[in-house]
Amino acid sequence: QLRMAIAALAMLVAFMIVGVFVHRHLETKRVRREAQQLVDQGRADHEQASLSTNLDQRNDLLVLAMAKFRKARFLTPNHPGSAAGMRDVALAHFNLALERKNWRQAREKLRMANNAGLSEARFNVLRQQLEKHETQRSREIRERVAFLMNDARKREARDVLHDLAVEELISLTDPMTIEELRNHLQDPLPECRLVAIKALSWMEAPHVVKD
Repeated sequence: QLRMAIAALAMLVAFMIVGVFVHRHLETKRVRREAQQLVDQGRADHEQASLSTNLDQRNDLLVLAMAKFRKARFLTPNHPGSAAGMRDVALAHFNLALERKNWRQAREKLRMANNAGLSEARFNVLRQQLEKHETQRSREIRERVAFLMNDARKREARDVLHDLAVEELISLTDPMTIEELRNHLQDPLPECRLVAIKALSWMEAPHVVKD
């Protein structure tokens, strides 16, 4: 009877071990299947984003796609589709940021693409492209702010009305614009100070005005 009990116990242990392996196998298959579904959904969101002409909608779709690729990579770190998806979505977001002239976000997305497998050669080319855009944009902002302020100094025959100048400066919202306008907060002419204060207030930079 002792031998029979030992044999029965051994069989029970064997069944338990097999059960654990079967459970792990099934769980692994389920996780891989879930990861693949997330990758497929991420690709669909990315494709839809590439077809959208609405910048806000494109941004939202890219955010959704990135979230799905990240979750897929968390579930199965070695899934080839998740890393490639993260890289491609980050590049798409990089291009969107360039289109919106949001250089800080563009730099962030480019780093994300590089971390997700973008080649160093391609990374360097895009980084140089971004730096060229930044330099050009900064020059354009400095020149336009200088023109509008010089125009505000005119006593007569101004090219741009006061309110229109403020609206244009607001449309140039950028750290460079804020820095250039900050230089005019102590301008000798009240007209220039008023344009700078109004524009900065609308740019959600009241701390600059207070300072």
